Amino acid sequence: MNELIRVEDLRKSFPSGEGEVEVLKGLDVSIKEGDYSVIIGPSGAGKSTLLFLLAGLEKPTAGKILWRGKELHSLSEEERACIRRESIGFIFQFFNLLPELNVLENVAIAGWKKWGWKKAREQATQILEELGMSNLLYRFPAQLSGGEQQRVAIARALINNPLIIFADEPTGNLDEENGRKVIELLEKIRKEKKTALLLATHRLDFSQRGERTLFLENGKIIRIKEREVPSPLPLKEE
Repeated sequence: MNELIRVEDLRKSFPSGEGEVEVLKGLDVSIKEGDYSVIIGPSGAGKSTLLFLLAGLEKPTAGKILWRGKELHSLSEEERACIRRESIGFIFQFFNLLPELNVLENVAIAGWKKWGWKKAREQATQILEELGMSNLLYRFPAQLSGGEQQRVAIARALINNPLIIFADEPTGNLDEENGRKVIELLEKIRKEKKTALLLATHRLDFSQRGERTLFLENGKIIRIKEREVPSPLPLKEE
């Protein structure tokens, strides 16, 4: 498989009081097309920061992020925005749906620059139907359960047929049943569409699900576990 992303000595610091706190401390990792990787680590380990950096939503303090061989942060903001729009789907822990838009509009708005509004609505309708949400098209986020809101967020991430999906604690605000459904849905989408999936979570029972697990602790990858086939084991309660 072709390499999508390569990270070399990636570092990220944030201002804190009179100094800085280094959140990521020299990461090296490669992600290929179709990969299914799980980042496991406690709260504060740097999981979300890593995903935001890889998606071009944050800039590293030092190190390189190579997107198909091109250094991501040497590109212009418009070029990075084009990569996010054309190739990346991002699923946030807190859904990030626009409360004033209905379900269909929340999904379509992510595709309007690529498709135009009419085609984006058609694409959004199709995706929502595939996810079993055709009866919710005209409801607003406040009228949805947490599981339904996260499925809308997944649909939004899929509208531009991304090469990779970044999922940042996608079950963090869901109950056990809805969390299980969301993970199984992401795995089904990844398999059917051959999309790479990078899942960040604090849940140790997820560590057996991907083809590779990256154990992140105190800003460093302390261990990488490879497996040929993702575990078929059912999700367990925390």
